[in-house]
Amino acid sequence: MAIGIVSVLLIVMGLISAGVGALVARHALRAAHRTHHRTVSLSPATLDGWDAWFLDGFSALTAGIRWLSALGVWLGWTVAGAGLMWLGLRLLQHG
Repeated sequence: MAIGIVSVLLIVMGLISAGVGALVARHALRAAHRTHHRTVSLSPATLDGWDAWFLDGFSALTAGIRWLSALGVWLGWTVAGAGLMWLGLRLLQHG
């Protein structure tokens, strides 16, 4: 009986972990988009020529890095959740 409860808790924790990962990644992507959009909207107004080009390029590079980090966070949380669910299922099968 206790093994069944623990396995169900592990599965639920895995589902929660995957959900948290999706929420954190969505928040990070929105923040990256807002920051990039704000920087790009400021660059033509304050700079011209090569300065605006460099600012736009580095802003896009920063946004890309933030997208990759959000992907890594989502992947980490999802893998952790899948591991917990796998462990819960294994415990349920052996118990």
